[in-house]
Amino acid sequence: MQMPSTVFDMLCNQTHQGPRNKNESSICFHSSTQIMLPVRRRRRGTKQIDKLDDTDDNFETITTLQRLHAPVSTSKEFSVGVLELIAKLQVALEPMRTKNEFFTTKQSQGEAGIIFTIDFNTKDGFYQIEVNDSEHVFEYSSPISGQIIYCLSSVTNKWVSIEDGHAFEGILVRDLLRSDAIGLPKF
Repeated sequence: MQMPSTVFDMLCNQTHQGPRNKNESSICFHSSTQIMLPVRRRRRGTKQIDKLDDTDDNFETITTLQRLHAPVSTSKEFSVGVLELIAKLQVALEPMRTKNEFFTTKQSQGEAGIIFTIDFNTKDGFYQIEVNDSEHVFEYSSPISGQIIYCLSSVTNKWVSIEDGHAFEGILVRDLLRSDAIGLPKF
């Protein structure tokens, strides 16, 4: 029997002694299956950060999401932000009006604030933004995403989800892509 000259030869000889038939190569290949285990990642906004309160020496905990997107605190800022959002939506959705047979947008006053509705007359339902002036948030309801609550970030001046910080415009565009509507809003 020959002595293996390299480590590669040693490994090949341990597996099998040369080719078993004439179609099989004498080269030894090693492959292992790669196991993809799920990676558990921390959700955004769940890390607690201690912040010292100046008035008394107690610690107050705030989430990363609150620190990155501190919601506006004054009613005036919130009202201006809501009016800008409604005006921006009406302009952005205008090109879709000509491409869809049935397309309506309606603005009305609800108990807590403005209600803005987008209706394509689909079997799924309609899209609605219901503003709550007292809590400085609005609730977006759609047949695709369900109900999501958004606040106006004082840092970025964008409407972000209070759950995970995603932007409102992105979720609206995604929902319209998945619906029966023709065209996209021009943000």
